[in-house]
Amino acid sequence: MNHLEFEAESSFIKAAYLRLEETKTQARTMMEDVLDIGKGGTHQARTERDMVVRSALSRLEQLEIGDQALCFGRIDLVGDEASEEGLSFHLGRVSVASKDQEPMIIDWRAPVAEPFYRATGKDPMGVVRRRHFECRGSELLGIEDEYLGASTFTDEGNPSEGESDDPVEISGAGALFAAIKRPRTSQMRDIVATIQGEQDRIIRHPMAGMLVVQGGPGTGKTAVALHRAAYLLYTHKWRFESQRILVVGPSSSFLRYIERVLPSLGETGVEMATLDSIAGYGPPKKVDPPEAAAIKGGIKMARVIAKGIRDRQRPLQRNFEVPFGAKYLVISPELSRDALLQARKKRQGHNAKRRTVELFLARSLAKSYLSDGPFVREPEADENIVSIAFHAEKLSATQLPGEEDPELIAEVMVSIRRSRAFQLVVERIWPKLTPTQFLGDLYRHEALFHLATNGILDKAEAEVVFAASKKAPNEPDPIWSREDLALLDEASSLLGPTEKGEEDPESFAHMVIDEAQDLSAMQARMLRRRCLSGSMTVLGDLAQAIGPSIRSWEHIAEHLNGNRPFKSFELSVNYRTPKEVMEPASLVLAKYAPELPSLKTLRASGYPVETTKVALDELVESAAKIAMGELHKVEPGTVGILAASALRGDIAKKIESYGDEATRVSIHDPESVKGLEFDSVVVVQPMNLLNDPERSLRALFVAMTRTTQRLHLLTSIDLPKWLVLGES
Repeated sequence: MNHLEFEAESSFIKAAYLRLEETKTQARTMMEDVLDIGKGGTHQARTERDMVVRSALSRLEQLEIGDQALCFGRIDLVGDEASEEGLSFHLGRVSVASKDQEPMIIDWRAPVAEPFYRATGKDPMGVVRRRHFECRGSELLGIEDEYLGASTFTDEGNPSEGESDDPVEISGAGALFAAIKRPRTSQMRDIVATIQGEQDRIIRHPMAGMLVVQGGPGTGKTAVALHRAAYLLYTHKWRFESQRILVVGPSSSFLRYIERVLPSLGETGVEMATLDSIAGYGPPKKVDPPEAAAIKGGIKMARVIAKGIRDRQRPLQRNFEVPFGAKYLVISPELSRDALLQARKKRQGHNAKRRTVELFLARSLAKSYLSDGPFVREPEADENIVSIAFHAEKLSATQLPGEEDPELIAEVMVSIRRSRAFQLVVERIWPKLTPTQFLGDLYRHEALFHLATNGILDKAEAEVVFAASKKAPNEPDPIWSREDLALLDEASSLLGPTEKGEEDPESFAHMVIDEAQDLSAMQARMLRRRCLSGSMTVLGDLAQAIGPSIRSWEHIAEHLNGNRPFKSFELSVNYRTPKEVMEPASLVLAKYAPELPSLKTLRASGYPVETTKVALDELVESAAKIAMGELHKVEPGTVGILAASALRGDIAKKIESYGDEATRVSIHDPESVKGLEFDSVVVVQPMNLLNDPERSLRALFVAMTRTTQRLHLLTSIDLPKWLVLGES
């Protein structure tokens, strides 16, 4: 309130809000005017009316900022030789122009806004002063100024911040730390007002190709990913009119958590999906053992699927006869092999190639029928065959011996293909298959499974996978695991549609893949098929990989983009997790990945990690009580309970018994908590979050680093001394 320019800035922001509302009103009026005209008129008039309505609706969506601040900053640039005063720009969520179309608020994604995020004391980028506004709606609450080149900015109110030997230069420290300390809700907020330089480099990186972002807990990976999506939509608007952006998250709870970020930035044309939902076969209903999951996710399974499909394309072992007219048409093993060879030459899916088999056989039989060739057998005297109706003459009156009549051959082919007996033989040679039929058959018939895996998986691997996947012969609805969904998608890509008109999976212009560190090779291939351009933003943290197979970014990228070069960035600053939590979490990290560097942690919360030991049968009730206690300490923030999957249900029931009071408490296992954050976290049985010891340590690191303030470890066994006492 004591700032010299407070009143002037306050009046400007109020005027910008007023102009924003006027712009919304103009868009609504324009839409209502064309709608009042009615649905009649020429085709051109209707087309123009629809374009106006779509344009108005799009503009209204862009201008809808909810309860977020319209304007959050300003930059003052160095003046030129002709003027001591340089230009100034107010920056905000959306662009706002005055009545005479002079810019009042510049969209944060515009090129002129880049120095607001990138300028530093060492490289001011022409910025003399960077100003941050704290607003509640149109009301200005405070101003923070930075004069670039003067010093490094830290949050002076926090004793641990800025103490590093290699201090981090922070843009708008006051606004940043205020945002970090703000209580969490069930929905993630955007960070458009507090984006830091290393984050902005990723957000504004060119769209083409693959960008891999490695970032530890609290570095803002998810926020960066979403802001990058908003930036690309703004910068490449026309590109996304025909193809959209797909954001892929690790769980449905994660997607619910981030679903309001892009709309708050004025962008709604983005599709969101989980890995489980992309394939389109419903959520997984079983969990594979880790060893089986690792094998199913491996690249060798692509060869197993391909070989399994090829195994279903089988030549006949003996002659099959099809009643036709007064004779039999004979389909021999040799003829069936010739049909297979013709089909396999085609660059189509399995089901589309079936038509080649069918046409080749029908044409061969038709020609033989019309010329008494080798594929026709006369019935014996005592045979009574059931013939199909066919009344064409074998040779036209004008046709010379040895000549072919294309029309007559085509007519005979139609009749042959209508024969049920003929179609049964074609099905035997080249069956029409859906992905679920194909994979279900593999899991039901051991002979088929071992034929498909022979020479690809070793005997032990094949037995592990089949034991985890086998299905009863009469099981009506197959139960699929998460790994099976990727295998079904692989099969779908090779089989193709079973009927005409079925569409291929949608291809997206750009794909954002968050928490990608646990992608298997088969899941990566599933995503790659939906982004044919190869334009992707891939984000994750190898330290938080808890899947059955731990990989490198090079390995993941190999299957995502087919060995094409990719660009990589690393986020190095942990803005979220307090020092009190990161110190013991770093000890956990050092136990399973000592080669990974620790992050720079900017802040302390003032709350040491708490540990409680109880009897095994008291875990559930204690977890609920501790969580409720934490709820009051972080009011009005959120509390997350992290526990093994086996404990989630019992803890959830206990929490529900507290009624509405517990609505800000949520229960997760290590898989479902990826990407989420809470003001306080209670970790139940920290040393046993997963069955595998090493993976359990990885899960513990993930669990501990979900908090922004407080952490409580609840256990029924003694925790290791290295964790409790901070020993190496």
